[in-house]
Amino acid sequence: MVGNLDPLSPLITMFFLLCYTAVNASVLIQEWLRPPNWRPRFRYYHPATALLGLCLCLFIMFASEFNRFCAIPLGVILLICALYKYIEHRKVAPPLPLTLTLTLTF
Repeated sequence: MVGNLDPLSPLITMFFLLCYTAVNASVLIQEWLRPPNWRPRFRYYHPATALLGLCLCLFIMFASEFNRFCAIPLGVILLICALYKYIEHRKVAPPLPLTLTLTLTF
């Protein structure tokens, strides 16, 4: 069938789960590094919740595709790593801050 999007749904699911994994990993890294501007305001915040979320996202990624020998989660992780290395190799600079851009244009 031409318009069948069902084979694409596991790939999209893996990307969303990787985004949630990255958020939980960044929260854990901020907690371990203890920068002065890290002040979580969530009332029930604890580093264990971030660790639990990280582990659950990774578990769900591999458990949902276990019958396909985990090819899709591993492929998505490798694709994200390759994209990161490509951007790092190209040395792409972030855009100028908005205030600096506005002052340069006027």
